[in-house]
Order: sequence, then structure tokens, then C-alpha cells
Amino acid sequence: MTSRALRRRLHHGDVDGKRHEHLETSGLDGLSSVCSGLSAGDIMIVWRGGGGGSSGRGSDGGGSDHDSDGGGGGSSVSDIMLVVYKKLAMVTLFLIALLVSPIPFSFADPDPLQDFCIADLEAQPSINGFPCKPASNVTSDDFFFDGLSKEGSTGNIFGSNVTAANVLAFPGLNTLGLSMNRVDFAPGAVNPPHIHPRSTELVLVVKGKLLVGFVTTGFVYHSKVVTAGEIFVIPRGLVHFQKNVGKGKALSFTAFDSQLPGVVILPLTLFGSTPPIPNDVLTKGFQVDEDVVKAIKSKFGN
Repeated sequence: MTSRALRRRLHHGDVDGKRHEHLETSGLDGLSSVCSGLSAGDIMIVWRGGGGGSSGRGSDGGGSDHDSDGGGGGSSVSDIMLVVYKKLAMVTLFLIALLVSPIPFSFADPDPLQDFCIADLEAQPSINGFPCKPASNVTSDDFFFDGLSKEGSTGNIFGSNVTAANVLAFPGLNTLGLSMNRVDFAPGAVNPPHIHPRSTELVLVVKGKLLVGFVTTGFVYHSKVVTAGEIFVIPRGLVHFQKNVGKGKALSFTAFDSQLPGVVILPLTLFGSTPPIPNDVLTKGFQVDEDVVKAIKSKFGN
């Protein structure tokens, strides 16, 4: 900042976003050369007045910059310069902290640092997925998966079946940040209310007709009947479901922006957990009699 620019701000009473109507602006012409040598993070102190103190830009005994006017009224140049350069220093330190922080700031899976990393499923996963299989042992088959080509069995209480193509089934997805599911529906079947805690979901209906819906954190229900060739997006972490509302079977493929999106199936979680959630918690939470809770639990093995 040049002395002219600083004097203009002082003239208009605008320093650090605050009004200063009686700032002393004389003696600033010599600051141009000093300010031009400063960069973000530097702190420069210039004493002016305030009881006859003295200062210098260094401790070598030369270049004394002290000036005393015996006053003490109004804001001093030192106040102004400290505010400006202390703030620059704070910004610099904050940016450095972001760069060196171990906390990931991305909501999707972290970006890979290599062409590929075929998962070694025998090892424990880390923050960015599983450790890599040795590159010398990688073959073309590691990049291939045919599990979604087979129709899944729908002989269960929901009448639907999910075939997952995540990193646990398809190790080639490790660190790539995506996965898919195949969902088969018998007539009248439902993929019950559930949550994917680590991913957004994109539903593509291939056959039949599905009612797809989700509920926001503001308790707003959004839904649409989706037919073959149409897609519906479900934001990350929201409760959602799909129900077959057509006359025959239905089929959908779902895509995720995570190699392992996770799933929390609400009826199984609430009524089929091990050990079970206490009945009085569920009767109070759902405002029903205990017999109702027991009847629901019996359908899920509790």
C-alpha cells in the first residue's frame, strides 16, 4: 500500500471497515518505500506520538523513525499498520493450516494418487480404501465384473433383491470413487426405506415402473413414478425407497459416487438389530403399543 493510497483511506475515515473521523495523516510520505517491501504475513510497527515514545524499523541504531508531537489524540499510524498486517498474517496462517491439515475437506471419496489400485481385500481398509494389490499381480480380469448381468432372487419378505458392485465385490473400484447396484423387483415389491450415508444415488429404471421417493431433513416428501429409460436422483444421506407400481417385474440400476456407499435399512436396523433396541424406546418413539413392536420384531428375527 502506498502512502497516497493509505492517506486516501484515512481522508475518508475508512480503516479496517470502521469510521475514524480524526486520524492524523501527516508524515506518511515516507512510508511508500517501507510498505512496498512488505508481503502477506509481515507485521510492521510504526510509532507516532502517544507520549514521546521512539521506535525504528530495526535494532541497528540507524534509520530512526521516531516522531513525537506531544499529543495523544486520535488514532496513530502504528494502530493502522498493525491492523492491516496482523490481518494478513492471520490469513496466511489459516491457509497454511488448511494445506497441512490431515482432515479431508472433500465429501466424496478422496482422489486416487495413481492410475489404479486394485484392492487387497485381505488387508484392513484405510481412509482412502484398501491397500493396493502389487501391480505385478494385476490382470485385465481385475477391471471386469459380470455380477450385474444376473437376475437376483426376490424370494424374501420385501420381494426385491440388491446386487452390489462396490469395492467389496469388485476390487477394481478401489480408490476410484464410484460403484453401482442392480435392483430386481417382483410385482408389488419394495426396496424398503434406507439411507446411504456416504453417497448420492442416481436411479436408472431399465424395465417396469417404479415409485421412487425420498424425505428431506425438513420432513418434505419428494417422489416420482419413473419408467424405463428415466432417472431420478436421491441426495446423499436422505431416507428413500423404491416400490414396483407396475404390473410385472421391474429392474433398475443405481450409481453412487463412492466405492462403498454403505446402507442403513431402517426396518432391519430398528427392529432386527443385535442386541435388540429396547421395546420401550420403540413404543415411545413410534407412539404404538408394545404388542405392535413385538409383532414387527418377530418378522426380523427378534
